[in-house]
Amino acid sequence: MTDETPAPPTDGELVKRVLNGDREAYATLAERYSGPLAALAFDRLGAVPESQDAVQEALVIGFERLATLRDPSRFGSWLYEILRNLCALRIRRKGVERVHGRRLQAERPGSTTATPLDSMLADERLVRLRSAVEGLTPSLREAIAIRYLSGAGRRESAAILGVSQEAFDKRIERALRELRETMKNG
Repeated sequence: MTDETPAPPTDGELVKRVLNGDREAYATLAERYSGPLAALAFDRLGAVPESQDAVQEALVIGFERLATLRDPSRFGSWLYEILRNLCALRIRRKGVERVHGRRLQAERPGSTTATPLDSMLADERLVRLRSAVEGLTPSLREAIAIRYLSGAGRRESAAILGVSQEAFDKRIERALRELRETMKNG
């Protein structure tokens, strides 16, 4: 007898359980994807409250339309598409300026710099980095947001974006290369 813990249920298994009436299975799915979705919504909308509302709305729509999902194993990328469409609608409806990769000043961890000059230089670097991220193509920006803002793993990030892990890794590699080049030349 081994002490191995069983693997967590797959998205496909959880979707089938939800469709058979197990609402707790949807709570598991929602918990699994809420962090990556929040990072993506924040990347698109740039405001935490607006992002949280969009994620909640996407989760509700996902639950209501779950029976229309053709391939239950692609739940994450399907839910991500719902969120992307909601964010686009919110941007159009409210005229929200798209701000990618922006973190609010109040959300940044406290500075460990020793002098006001150090703090000013760190803020200037952050502004340059934000600008560099905004200059990336949408697919590269999304890869950076889901991987680094949500803390999702490589495999999970690839699944949410609906690409292979190899394709996701190439996006991250390209994005980081472009960011390094922009920061070096900026």
